[in-house]
Order: sequence, then C-alpha cells, then structure tokens
Amino acid sequence: MGCLSLNQLNTKDMPVDANNKSHILTVNAGSSSIKLALFDPQDVLKPVFEASIENIGQPAADFAATGANQADVVKSVTAADHGAAATILLDWLKQLPDGSIAVIGHRIVHRGPKYYEPRLIDDELLAGLRELTIFDPEHLPVEIQLIQTFQRQFPDVKQVACF
Repeated sequence: MGCLSLNQLNTKDMPVDANNKSHILTVNAGSSSIKLALFDPQDVLKPVFEASIENIGQPAADFAATGANQADVVKSVTAADHGAAATILLDWLKQLPDGSIAVIGHRIVHRGPKYYEPRLIDDELLAGLRELTIFDPEHLPVEIQLIQTFQRQFPDVKQVACF
C-alpha cells in the first residue's frame, strides 16, 4: 500500500497502550473482501495481526485471522455485506491483547485525477471520493462506508487514504 512513511507521522504523539505500544491499522476493501493488518511502527515489515473476510455476500463467507500471539483462526461466517463483515472484523480486533491504534490507513483503489498522494481523511476528501463513485461503483462506495465505520469506531484516531 502506497501510504505515508513513518517519518511523515509524528510517532512521538501516537497513543500507546500499557506496554508503551502503538499500532498502525491498514484496511483494504475489495468488491467481496476486507483485509486488515495491524503493524508495530517500529517493525512495519511484519504484521502483528492479520484478518480477512472473503466471499462477502455469499451464503458462507470465509474469516481468517493470524498473529497477535493467538491461535490462527479459519471459519465460515455470515457476512451479507461489507457492513456485516466490518462488524465481525472490528469485534475480533477488540479481542486482541493490549494494543492502541495510532493511525488507520485505507487503501483506495480509484483516486481520480485529483488524488495522487496519501491524505488525511476529512469531510472534503470524502465528498471528493463520493463524486468519483460513478467511475468505480464496485469499490469506492464500500471504501467510503468502511472509512465511516472506522471513524465511528475510532473517532479520535487519524485516518489516511492511500492511493
């Protein structure tokens, strides 16, 4: 994911947990999947935790999670849409041991001609992305929905769109 480098983030101001850790959460939405990965800013090459739901909208979607010192999990879940899948993933994320999310990066597939660098997500950017949904009706509406879902779940966490 082409996104902000760590030196562009002010890591000294990142919230930390009881173990003095903060994490970067990445969100990657596809037309029938959502993938999450949680990274330690000190070692961004190896995810601390990964989870995904594939086959969203099918009678049985596939949930998989690995890492965070927990046993790997693979199971069927009911995820009629991306909202239901996001709820499952967020519930799983809440179960992880100590971990504070400092920033959330969202992979945005279609950027249009205006967006070519990572940007902090604000109302102006969301409005601009909504205008582009006619060019990518399979991905952009879902990506916007997930941004809003994560904004509600983590209202104080900065979120970045990565194009």
